[in-house]
Amino acid sequence: MNVVTVKSNSLDYDKTKIWSWIEEDCKFYNGHFVLKSGKHTSDYICCDPLFTSLDRVNSTARALAYNLPKAVLVGGISAHKPPARLVRTVIAPAVGGIMLGNSTALYLPAANSHMWVASKYGYLIRALFADKQSDGGFGFERLGFAEALEGEDVLVVEDATTTGESLAKTIDAARQVGANVVAASVIVNRGKLTAETFGVEYFGSLFEIEDYPMNDPDDCPMCAAAQPIATHPALGHGRAYQLQYPDYVGGYILKPTRRGSNA
Repeated sequence: MNVVTVKSNSLDYDKTKIWSWIEEDCKFYNGHFVLKSGKHTSDYICCDPLFTSLDRVNSTARALAYNLPKAVLVGGISAHKPPARLVRTVIAPAVGGIMLGNSTALYLPAANSHMWVASKYGYLIRALFADKQSDGGFGFERLGFAEALEGEDVLVVEDATTTGESLAKTIDAARQVGANVVAASVIVNRGKLTAETFGVEYFGSLFEIEDYPMNDPDDCPMCAAAQPIATHPALGHGRAYQLQYPDYVGGYILKPTRRGSNA
């Protein structure tokens, strides 16, 4: 197995437990995967199994909410007028981010220490999602979504990101309907992405993989070893690669063995 270093940015006590769930159910070892960028990797993290347990979703969402600096959530506080900024809306790309976005939104009031702001000016929590469009982008076409986002200070969340493409497209879609995207947060940052990547004030993650193994196809050790490529739709873009290169000498499998293969 290619060992990765995990740097936790969260002070929440749940972080060790969350990472143990990821290692137990979400991490695939010693496989051959194709990323959206076209690069190949031997390790893949798919957070879908986390979302089969409501307790695990809520624990993870709570950690995301508490990982946010309080100055990001509320700004320009005054005793005589509404705050200049009040993040009370969470959005996520559909469909995988919907549960995470909803749960994170529920924890925003508790994560915000300035609760008197909420009681004085109202704290209508919103959790919305962006649908994927036929052109590969994202948009807010559900009835009332675009109107609810206009003028709102927004947090965008996603489970895991490598290139940041889906997150960036969701942020762009929110800005197009008039939202002020203040921050973005993910469970796992695989690509060393930063706030500058997305043009936001704050970008955070619970875990950052500092040495995530990625190779161009021409320099891929798995290709050189003729290791079969995973084509499961939740495990990267192996299916698209198969359509483009059907005669790849290593062949294709749906998914590799998850645990035990790293022994």
